[in-house]
This record gives sequence, structure tokens and C-alpha cells, in this order.
Amino acid sequence: MPLTTRIILFIGALTVANSAFGAIFEADFEAALVVKIFLFICFAAAVNIPFGSYRNLTRKFSIAWWLAIHLPIPFIIVLRTILFDLPLWIIPTSLASAVFGQMVGSQLALFGHRREEPDAPDQTDLDPESTQETQPEVAV
Repeated sequence: MPLTTRIILFIGALTVANSAFGAIFEADFEAALVVKIFLFICFAAAVNIPFGSYRNLTRKFSIAWWLAIHLPIPFIIVLRTILFDLPLWIIPTSLASAVFGQMVGSQLALFGHRREEPDAPDQTDLDPESTQETQPEVAV
């Protein structure tokens, strides 16, 4: 599935979730705000996971590394202002969730990179009979 289709589906899912929770908690504004904040924190961390994975595979302080850190920020701003309509005091929390997502993504990249290492030598190469040194027979 192309990346643009995934992004469109993700934004659609966010919009549906936001409107569904808004309808459920319409009478209780504080409960709706708590649910919106929780969803926003989860989505902000989830957006940063692939960027953290990519950042871990790039050279430190390169342009690709810098872009992997800063490209999700406009998307998080759109999430906060347009989709969730959250107040400005949530910005430090969104920053913390973005850092958390970057850290989780880098750990996942390390885990995946470790799994791609070459396997142990084949067991047929370690035949004990072929590795033993034979003593030459001495005539008496």
C-alpha cells in the first residue's frame, strides 16, 4: 500500500476517533478533554516511531538525521490544532511524547538490525572428526 494512502487512512481514522469521542463525551467537557489528550499523546508517539527508526540508521548530525527529527513536528501541530483542538499548554506533553516515540523507534531499529546479523556457521562445518588433528603413526 503506498505511503500516501496510509497517511490518508491514518488521518481519516483520527477524524473518526475524534468525532466519536466528542459525541460520547459531549455532556462532560473535562472527560472529553482527557480522552482527547490521551489520544493525542498516543498518536504523537506513534507518528514518531518510524522517524526514530530511520534516524537511528542515519549518520548523526547529517541532514537526513535532522529531517528525521523535525519532519513529524508539522504533523503533530496539525493534530493538536485542527483535529483535536487542544490548548497550548499541551505542547510540552506533545514534545515528551514525540521524544518517547523517537526513542521507541530507535530501539526497534536496533532490534531489527540485530536480527539481520549473519547466522552462526553451519553445523556441517564443525564436524568433530574433521577438526581433530591426526597423529602420524610411528614405526617401532
